[in-house]
Amino acid sequence: MDEVNNGRGLLMSQYLKILGGVLAGLALAGCAGLGKTISAKQAQGKQVQEAQRKLPKVELSESLVYEILLGEIARHRNKHEVAAQAIMRAAEASRDPRLVERATRLAVFAKRQDEAIKAARLWVELEPDNTLSRETLGALLAMKGLVDEARDEFRVSLKLHGDNLQRAFRRISKVLHQVPDRGAAVGLMQSLVNLHPKEAAAHLALARLAGVKVYKVAIAAVNYSLVLRPDWEAAALYKSQLLLATKRFAEHQQFSQAYLDDNPSAERFRVYFARSLLDRGDHKAALKQFKEVVAQAPEDGDAVFAVGLLSIQSKEYEDAEAYLKQTLEISPTNDQARLYLGQLAVERKRYREATDWYQSIVSPQFRFEAQLRSALAMAGGGDVDGAGKYLDGLEPASDKQRVRLYLTKEQILREADRLDEAMVLMNEALHALPENKDLLYARALLAAQLNMVAVHERDMRRVLAKDPKNAHALNALGYTLADQTDRYKEAYDLVRKALKLKPNNAYILDSMGWVYYRLGDNDEALKYLRLALKKRRDAEIAAHLGEVLWVTGDKDAARSVWDRALKDSPNNNVLKEMIKKFDP
Repeated sequence: MDEVNNGRGLLMSQYLKILGGVLAGLALAGCAGLGKTISAKQAQGKQVQEAQRKLPKVELSESLVYEILLGEIARHRNKHEVAAQAIMRAAEASRDPRLVERATRLAVFAKRQDEAIKAARLWVELEPDNTLSRETLGALLAMKGLVDEARDEFRVSLKLHGDNLQRAFRRISKVLHQVPDRGAAVGLMQSLVNLHPKEAAAHLALARLAGVKVYKVAIAAVNYSLVLRPDWEAAALYKSQLLLATKRFAEHQQFSQAYLDDNPSAERFRVYFARSLLDRGDHKAALKQFKEVVAQAPEDGDAVFAVGLLSIQSKEYEDAEAYLKQTLEISPTNDQARLYLGQLAVERKRYREATDWYQSIVSPQFRFEAQLRSALAMAGGGDVDGAGKYLDGLEPASDKQRVRLYLTKEQILREADRLDEAMVLMNEALHALPENKDLLYARALLAAQLNMVAVHERDMRRVLAKDPKNAHALNALGYTLADQTDRYKEAYDLVRKALKLKPNNAYILDSMGWVYYRLGDNDEALKYLRLALKKRRDAEIAAHLGEVLWVTGDKDAARSVWDRALKDSPNNNVLKEMIKKFDP
């Protein structure tokens, strides 16, 4: 007993100075499940509430201080059960609501359900008008399956909130999300909603609680909230999310458009709708919505930037340039917009302008990329040697940047048809970085162009040894074996593996068509090549499809495919050589 008393005395002398801080922080600290991180403003509000609490006059006895400090030390050492029990003993002895609240939270964290309920009941007894104590006890009772008792606590909580029912229902919905039995939680919430049938927030809270798991209840509840408040953006957003989560895309689009027709100034909803269209690949419809956002909020830099990028994808280059420049007027430091303005200038073959945009980029995040693109623009304008010298003057800061530098130099030489020089460069690069997959892959593709099949296969096999599921490497090796050797069965197996990994990739579909053509199965070849061209209007895919059509006797169809491809890519050498071979 003396040892125990001596221990208590030692703790008293060591920690008494920090006790005031512990007590002050009790109500502000949260625990998982029922606590949350709060902002400085919320903390200030909490402190005001603490000052207004009716606190008992309790003498800080040795035993009380001991239990509090024991609990706090145990909590810091992750001894959660010890912490919960110690703080509960202190709470019962002092009947201080701060300690009772703390005991409740610690018991929840320690997963001691019965003790948490016991503490929460004491909390409600001490602070019957505290909405948080009622909601906490209600949630714990619901988790225990005591639904009727939980309902009583939530009813009192709703009354205490007075006219602020929106906040009350939102909070109740959040705590009921923690109840494992979602059906019981939804039923409980439904009974509370029935008490306030004309409160739109009640129905939205029910919808959020029901969610995808109880979709029929959720959609009915959110629909009724919109009947009560047809223009309520929060309810419209939740319905939109619910429809997307359950893949009801047609219904989502119909609802979204109807809501925006009735509420054209609902900017948040319009942005959400536009982004959902982007996610589903409908760039044209997304562009239309973002333009509406910009029309209503021309200072919204993010929306203006999004319209600029979508305009590039839609090949509306004049609009894209105008929107990207507008982005810079709103956010002069947006170097990403300058990158895209440079890309746009390259697309329009305005290489000097592109270089100027790239050279104006100063932010470290984009500077190196801008320098590489500047060299590509110089080469695109015809100054291949100047571009090479410019790249030689760069100092990469990492191996990753070194690889990007080598690949950019290789691209410039390859596109200038200086393939032998490009191969010397890649040999140098792989001498410096012998195990780099990107460099191996690039040299393998270059070797295929130079008809160096052995080098191509060796490098691609090394890539695949490091990354067996590299669909692009499987495809490239399979295509080369089909195109430049008679190892068609090997080629088929490789491309088939690639197609399993990426079944919708246009280039892999093209390779499979080419393999079937080499195998003599023209019907299968045409099937894959047509599908590939449908997915991507590419000159080389068109060249392959045209050849198979020609040799099967459908020369008019072949010419039609080639003519269309020539309009898109008049300078593609593979396409021009194919046409020259069959239809000079």
